[in-house]
Order: sequence, then structure tokens, then C-alpha cells
Amino acid sequence: MSKFQPRNVTAYRFMNNPEVNDSFLPAALVSPPADGMLTCEHWALSFFDSLNSAQNKFKQLNQRVDAKKKYGDHIGEIELIQADGLASLPNEKGHFSLHEELEAKVTGRIKRFIPL
Repeated sequence: MSKFQPRNVTAYRFMNNPEVNDSFLPAALVSPPADGMLTCEHWALSFFDSLNSAQNKFKQLNQRVDAKKKYGDHIGEIELIQADGLASLPNEKGHFSLHEELEAKVTGRIKRFIPL
């Protein structure tokens, strides 16, 4: 059984309010690794399973970089549906990845924006 499966889930993502063109681009396009070694994970969209998990990760990231500039000034809440693609199960810190279906339309579906 693959760890990536279609899922219906409420998800949280770092982004700007309002959404900008790169709000739903994978890391491979926004900030590729310095060593140029791209993996499948770099092509997935990054999400969290709860607002608390996203806020905790942002606090950690903000200690190393200007996180608002790099990741966005809000957390967006979205209802992902099975048709959006294949999602992993959340890890112990609540992070999971979504490999979007080609026809998926996640842009414009944010239910609420939570300021960081």
C-alpha cells in the first residue's frame, strides 16, 4: 500500500493574504535545494494537519530565516478533496505532502486566513 493516497482533509499552508501567483507552487520551483538534488518530495505541496502544527513549525522556521518573507504572512485553511491528488499521512509534527492532480484547482479555495 502506497503512503500517498487520495484524501479528504482540512489542511493548513503557509501563504500570503491575499493569495499570490506562487501560493500553490512546489518547493522545487519556489526555492530549489542549493545542491540541485531534487526529490519527489520537492515537487509536492507542503501542508499541515492542524493550525497548531503549522504555527509550531512557523515559530521554528522564523528562528532561522525571515519566515514571513520566505513562506508568507498567513496560514491558509483549505478543504482538500480526493480529486486534488495524492497525500501522505501526516508525520509526528503534523506535516504532510500533496502531489497535485494535473487538473486540481486549489487556488481560490482558502476558507480562512490566519495571520502569523
